[in-house]
Amino acid sequence: MHIAVIGASGVLARNVVPRLIGRGHTVNGLVNRPESAARAQAFGATPYVGDIFDPATLEKPLAGCKAVLNLATSVPRPGTPNPDYGRNARMRREGAAILVAACKAAGVKRLIQQSIALYMVSEGDTFTDESTPLPPIPPNQPVIAMETALRESGLDFCILRGGGFYGPDTGYDAEWRRLARDGALTHAGDGGNWVSLIHVADMGAAVVAALERGAWGETLAIVDDAPVTRRALFEHVAALEGAAAPRGTAEPRPASFRVANARARRALGWAPFYPDYRTGLAAG
Repeated sequence: MHIAVIGASGVLARNVVPRLIGRGHTVNGLVNRPESAARAQAFGATPYVGDIFDPATLEKPLAGCKAVLNLATSVPRPGTPNPDYGRNARMRREGAAILVAACKAAGVKRLIQQSIALYMVSEGDTFTDESTPLPPIPPNQPVIAMETALRESGLDFCILRGGGFYGPDTGYDAEWRRLARDGALTHAGDGGNWVSLIHVADMGAAVVAALERGAWGETLAIVDDAPVTRRALFEHVAALEGAAAPRGTAEPRPASFRVANARARRALGWAPFYPDYRTGLAAG
């Protein structure tokens, strides 16, 4: 199948494009900077330089494709001073709708959208799943707008809400380990808020499964089997580094997102290779 990947030089594309090529697909890859083209090409894609906000630059990479995978994000790297999330919010709020229109113009009928499980808020120690609407609070609005653009598109769509990424090239676990070694790893409050993680390689496998299984019309949480409290996660990281246990801060702890993955397992025939943070962090 001929596939277009938007965000083809990113950390998730690194785990998707080579899998697609290995399974006999051909890939056009959109990158937003000329210097990123070589990286996308190394992954196996034919690179095109463009911008999700500029429909004219989407025409060539989408031409002749049977499906589009929107993996584009603009999340600041962990440890970035004064991180700016504005462009990433705009990519969700506006970029998805622009891409939907470009797919229709190009005759592409299938679109897979990377989304985020962070906003699947759970109460206390309870689990949540895809049946609960995202809370319509201001931080969620870009994600809600992005997912709504897909649901109202008339295309065959699949929305994949990824858990908290970690693993090679993500920067997250590397930053946790660095902070632990420096004695600076902390959690907000008592650290009792739950997080649902996903190793980036397992997220890549889920994207390919969604395409090949044809999980159209689905919104799926792609998370591992074992949500963990932030305190327990960071205590484990500190132990791995032979460092002191993390400290709590006076900040109020964030809301929990303790998310179940049963629906994704059924719809995709998928299961995480790294079922919990211990096995994923042991892999490096």
